[in-house]
Amino acid sequence: RQVFTSMWTSAEDFKAQHIALTERADIMLVVPATANIISKFAAGQADDLVSTLALSAFGACEILIAPAMNTRMWKAHPTQENIEKLKKWHMNIVGPDCGHLACGTTGEGRLADLDDIYAAAEQLLLKNPPKKANETD
Repeated sequence: RQVFTSMWTSAEDFKAQHIALTERADIMLVVPATANIISKFAAGQADDLVSTLALSAFGACEILIAPAMNTRMWKAHPTQENIEKLKKWHMNIVGPDCGHLACGTTGEGRLADLDDIYAAAEQLLLKNPPKKANETD
């Protein structure tokens, strides 16, 4: 399948990718979800492919994020307020876990175990069965 890295395509084959992709999607996974992207989601900001896809995915498909960041960033008041806002909007969140972090410290903020992320995605798909596959997918 084609990999998308931009919202824009050539003028000859223009499609609003952020709309077209979320119309076909059954679920959107954001793994890892950084403090920055969580903040963008909570603000309704859409200035790159991921944030634009998420904004256009609201109501079209389930969104599952798996936060991963330094403990202090995770526990920061703005991050926690953003997480609470996303939960109120019915965005699905798995993790983070406690453990060794990329910065060399140990604490809460580690990416959830991939099996847990997979299980959460599977539960969302069971709750909302996939759309009928398109012959061109």
